[in-house]
Amino acid sequence: MRRLDVVVNNAGYGHFGMIEEVTEEEIRAQLETNVLGALWVTQAAKGFSQSLSQEVASFGVKVTLVEPAGYSTHWSGSSAGRFAAPGNPVATRDAILQLVDADNPPLRLFLGESPLRIAVADYGTRLTAWAQWQQVAAACATAGGRSTRR
Repeated sequence: MRRLDVVVNNAGYGHFGMIEEVTEEEIRAQLETNVLGALWVTQAAKGFSQSLSQEVASFGVKVTLVEPAGYSTHWSGSSAGRFAAPGNPVATRDAILQLVDADNPPLRLFLGESPLRIAVADYGTRLTAWAQWQQVAAACATAGGRSTRR
Protein backbone atom coordinates (compact mmCIF):
# COMPACT_ATOMS: atom_id res chain seq x y z
CA MET A 1 0.00 0.00 0.00
CA ARG A 2 1.33 3.44 -0.91
CA ARG A 3 1.06 6.43 1.35
CA LEU A 4 1.77 10.11 1.13
CA ASP A 5 4.53 11.24 3.49
CA VAL A 6 5.57 14.67 2.23
CA VAL A 7 4.18 17.24 -0.21
CA VAL A 8 6.47 20.03 -1.32
CA ASN A 9 4.18 22.57 -2.91
CA ASN A 10 6.76 24.92 -4.35
CA ALA A 11 5.48 26.62 -7.47
CA GLY A 12 5.42 30.34 -7.85
CA TYR A 13 7.00 33.39 -9.35
CA GLY A 14 7.17 37.08 -8.66
CA HIS A 15 6.02 39.86 -10.91
CA PHE A 16 7.96 42.98 -10.08
CA GLY A 17 7.08 46.44 -11.27
CA MET A 18 4.55 49.20 -10.82
CA ILE A 19 1.02 48.02 -10.02
CA GLU A 20 -0.53 50.26 -12.67
CA GLU A 21 1.64 48.57 -15.32
CA VAL A 22 0.47 45.00 -14.59
CA THR A 23 -1.83 43.70 -17.28
CA GLU A 24 -4.85 41.52 -16.60
CA GLU A 25 -3.19 38.66 -18.48
CA GLU A 26 -0.01 38.94 -16.36
CA ILE A 27 -1.84 38.95 -13.04
CA ARG A 28 -4.15 36.10 -14.06
CA ALA A 29 -1.14 34.00 -15.08
CA GLN A 30 0.57 34.74 -11.78
CA LEU A 31 -2.56 33.92 -9.75
CA GLU A 32 -3.02 30.70 -11.72
CA THR A 33 0.50 29.61 -10.77
CA ASN A 34 0.96 31.06 -7.28
CA VAL A 35 -2.56 30.61 -5.86
CA LEU A 36 -4.47 28.10 -7.94
CA GLY A 37 -1.40 25.95 -8.60
CA ALA A 38 -0.88 25.65 -4.85
CA LEU A 39 -4.58 24.90 -4.41
CA TRP A 40 -4.63 22.09 -6.97
CA VAL A 41 -1.52 20.43 -5.55
CA THR A 42 -2.76 20.83 -1.99
CA GLN A 43 -6.22 19.52 -2.84
CA ALA A 44 -4.59 16.46 -4.30
CA ALA A 45 -3.01 15.94 -0.84
CA LYS A 46 -6.02 17.58 1.10
CA GLY A 47 -6.82 21.19 2.14
CA PHE A 48 -4.95 24.43 2.93
CA SER A 49 -2.17 24.82 5.47
CA GLN A 50 -3.60 26.18 8.73
CA SER A 51 -7.06 24.65 8.45
CA LEU A 52 -5.51 21.49 7.00
CA SER A 53 -3.23 21.17 10.03
CA GLN A 54 -6.27 21.17 12.33
CA GLU A 55 -8.25 18.78 10.14
CA VAL A 56 -5.53 16.13 9.90
CA ALA A 57 -3.87 16.41 13.33
CA SER A 58 -5.94 13.55 14.74
CA PHE A 59 -4.54 11.30 11.99
CA GLY A 60 -0.98 12.09 13.04
CA VAL A 61 -0.39 14.26 9.96
CA LYS A 62 1.75 17.36 10.45
CA VAL A 63 1.53 20.45 8.23
CA THR A 64 4.15 23.18 7.93
CA LEU A 65 3.87 26.30 5.82
CA VAL A 66 7.42 27.16 4.76
CA GLU A 67 7.88 30.89 4.15
CA PRO A 68 11.24 31.59 2.48
CA ALA A 69 13.12 34.79 1.74
CA GLY A 70 14.45 35.59 -1.74
CA TYR A 71 16.81 33.05 -3.29
CA SER A 72 19.96 33.12 -5.37
CA THR A 73 18.47 31.23 -8.29
CA HIS A 74 17.88 32.08 -11.93
CA TRP A 75 14.23 32.73 -11.05
CA SER A 76 14.91 35.36 -8.45
CA GLY A 77 16.52 37.99 -10.65
CA SER A 78 15.99 41.24 -8.78
CA SER A 79 14.16 39.65 -5.81
CA ALA A 80 17.29 38.17 -4.22
CA GLY A 81 18.95 41.55 -4.41
CA ARG A 82 16.42 42.93 -1.94
CA PHE A 83 17.76 40.64 0.79
CA ALA A 84 21.13 41.05 2.51
CA ALA A 85 21.59 37.27 2.64
CA PRO A 86 19.51 35.52 -0.07
CA GLY A 87 18.54 31.90 0.49
CA ASN A 88 20.77 29.05 -0.59
CA PRO A 89 18.93 26.13 -2.25
CA VAL A 90 21.35 23.51 -0.86
CA ALA A 91 21.06 24.81 2.71
CA THR A 92 17.29 24.95 2.25
CA ARG A 93 17.21 21.30 1.21
CA ASP A 94 18.92 20.39 4.47
CA ALA A 95 16.48 22.56 6.48
CA ILE A 96 13.47 20.92 4.78
CA LEU A 97 14.85 17.44 5.48
CA GLN A 98 15.33 18.41 9.15
CA LEU A 99 11.75 19.69 9.20
CA VAL A 100 10.39 16.49 7.64
CA ASP A 101 12.19 14.37 10.23
CA ALA A 102 11.00 16.48 13.20
CA ASP A 103 8.60 14.85 15.68
CA ASN A 104 6.82 18.14 16.30
CA PRO A 105 7.34 20.51 13.34
CA PRO A 106 6.03 24.09 13.53
CA LEU A 107 2.94 25.22 11.64
CA ARG A 108 5.06 27.97 10.06
CA LEU A 109 8.78 28.03 9.36
CA PHE A 110 10.55 31.13 8.06
CA LEU A 111 13.66 30.40 6.00
CA GLY A 112 16.39 33.00 5.87
CA GLU A 113 16.99 36.00 8.07
CA SER A 114 14.58 38.52 6.55
CA PRO A 115 11.11 36.92 6.94
CA LEU A 116 11.09 36.93 10.74
CA ARG A 117 12.16 40.58 10.84
CA ILE A 118 9.42 41.46 8.32
CA ALA A 119 6.78 39.51 10.27
CA VAL A 120 7.75 41.07 13.61
CA ALA A 121 7.47 44.57 12.11
CA ASP A 122 4.17 43.76 10.40
CA TYR A 123 2.56 42.17 13.43
CA GLY A 124 3.89 44.97 15.63
CA THR A 125 1.95 47.54 13.61
CA ARG A 126 -1.13 45.30 13.60
CA LEU A 127 -1.01 44.82 17.38
CA THR A 128 -0.62 48.57 17.90
CA ALA A 129 -3.65 49.33 15.70
CA TRP A 130 -5.76 46.59 17.31
CA ALA A 131 -4.90 47.88 20.79
CA GLN A 132 -5.78 51.45 19.79
CA TRP A 133 -9.19 50.30 18.52
CA GLN A 134 -9.90 47.72 21.23
CA GLN A 135 -12.41 49.95 23.03
CA VAL A 136 -14.43 50.27 19.81
CA ALA A 137 -14.17 46.53 19.18
CA ALA A 138 -15.17 45.61 22.74
CA ALA A 139 -18.19 47.93 22.58
CA CYS A 140 -19.64 45.61 19.95
CA ALA A 141 -20.14 42.96 22.62
CA THR A 142 -21.49 45.28 25.31
CA ALA A 143 -23.74 47.67 23.41
CA GLY A 144 -26.67 45.24 23.33
CA GLY A 145 -26.98 45.58 19.59
CA ARG A 146 -27.59 49.34 19.75
CA SER A 147 -25.26 52.13 18.79
CA THR A 148 -23.55 53.95 21.65
CA ARG A 149 -23.29 57.14 19.57
CA ARG A 150 -25.58 59.98 20.50
